[in-house]
Amino acid sequence: MRKLIRSHKITGGVLLAFLAAGATMAAVAGGAGAPASRGPNPVAFTHVDVATLAEAGIQLLPATSASRIAAVEAEKVAQAAFSQRDLRETKFVRCIVANEDPAVDRDCWAVSLVPTELFSHGPPGTKIKAASYLLVLVDPVTRVVLLAQAGAPGQR
Repeated sequence: MRKLIRSHKITGGVLLAFLAAGATMAAVAGGAGAPASRGPNPVAFTHVDVATLAEAGIQLLPATSASRIAAVEAEKVAQAAFSQRDLRETKFVRCIVANEDPAVDRDCWAVSLVPTELFSHGPPGTKIKAASYLLVLVDPVTRVVLLAQAGAPGQR
């Protein structure tokens, strides 16, 4: 089971995911929203694979529209929300996060940042380890963080 922390100001510590919406926590079943066997191929990132994102309930597909903002604007939003962390890569994609309320299903910017001083944990009894990715989803219309997920592969 994963927990989502609804806060976009993070300075370090044990975490799995962040939302920019408020300060409440919600339990989320891992694996929801896994890529479908048919349809467009999921979009991959260099530092986080499709399977790891699927474990977190995140599916990224090719975008179905054009963005209203440039990649550099989305990067600035993501970096401002996460202490100006270094940028890895940015892609405009269809973001599907079915385990959110309300669910996310829209085109957005996915910004990969360096997860310095962030840690990932799985269920009780599993080993805490340094997060290997930090992915921030930015709305191309409102310029707000929809969701940010940090973690490491295999931390279910």
